[in-house]
Amino acid sequence: MFNLRTTKYDAKGGGGSGSDSTDNQKSDEETSQTTEDQGQEGEQDKFAVWLSKQSTEVQKMYDEHTHGLTSALKKEREKASELPALKKQLKTFAEKEADALKAQMTKEEALASDLANSQASVAALKASLDQLRITNEVERVAASLHFANAQDAQKLLPTGIVKLEDDKVVGAQTALEQLAKEKPYLLVAEKSVSRAGSFTGKRNTASDDSAKEKPRIPSSTRL
Repeated sequence: MFNLRTTKYDAKGGGGSGSDSTDNQKSDEETSQTTEDQGQEGEQDKFAVWLSKQSTEVQKMYDEHTHGLTSALKKEREKASELPALKKQLKTFAEKEADALKAQMTKEEALASDLANSQASVAALKASLDQLRITNEVERVAASLHFANAQDAQKLLPTGIVKLEDDKVVGAQTALEQLAKEKPYLLVAEKSVSRAGSFTGKRNTASDDSAKEKPRIPSSTRL
């Protein structure tokens, strides 16, 4: 069986007998010198001519030896030719993904902003309603304790002493009673309260008595 590595390639003479004669060595040297002066393409052409002159067994061995490399090289060249298109597709895909992500983020940010605004509005409304409940309770208790002005009384109360606990207003009664003790001048005078009673149908006996006790001037003393 022939060995491809021991088969001699004679680019000039086209031989291949493997002879070690002086003529063949001289020919090989001349061929080597000529090959160095030629391009790669010319070398491949000469090799193809040489290979075509070899026996079928040599050509088969060469084909088997180079088939795997040729197939691999072909696949690599095919992949290389597809690489620019793949890069373009990848770039396009990345750009689309970036645009989609940006649009999604913008949409989510808008929704988050709307939600935050809605929550803030609800919280503000609840705070207003809670304060209204506290004010109404303070006014109710202040009226029962005869404060002259419920709004003034509420302003004098310590901050947070009247508050909501378990959805109930607490602290108003105790705080206003303490305020009434500390600042009694904020209350309606008892005299004014009794006068206010005259509007409910009570008789002002003091006025009637004064009218009865007023002395009359005798007619004889008149000029």
